[in-house]
Amino acid sequence: MSALVQAFTQYKSLEEYLDACFSIVLKNQNISIPQCMIKNDINHFMHLVTQWSPLKNTKFTRTKQLIERTIWLLVYSSSISESEQILESLFSIILSKYDVKLLNATNNYDDTHCVKSIRYLQNLISSSEIELVD
Repeated sequence: MSALVQAFTQYKSLEEYLDACFSIVLKNQNISIPQCMIKNDINHFMHLVTQWSPLKNTKFTRTKQLIERTIWLLVYSSSISESEQILESLFSIILSKYDVKLLNATNNYDDTHCVKSIRYLQNLISSSEIELVD
């Protein structure tokens, strides 16, 4: 992508190009529009995601599928706020020590943030029309 940016746009690096695109979309700044729009193939990107060694080598198939489908949701998200919610939920799951309900002092079970995040992402995934091909 870096070579494409340097060859077809007025920017010297991929980072400059992405900063410009980010500024145009989010900050509504009046900056020069890139001379060429660079677009990634989603299937190629998803193939790269499935090759990440932590995902490829995991023994937890359900977690792997949840992460892959969440990345797919992220690619198709329509707003920055939606992307933020998806990313926050994903990182909550990935970084969580517990992925089950915890027993509290009154002998009731409380949902952890991870459980809530899993439920949120499962609802998003089940209500979307994404289709992953292995």
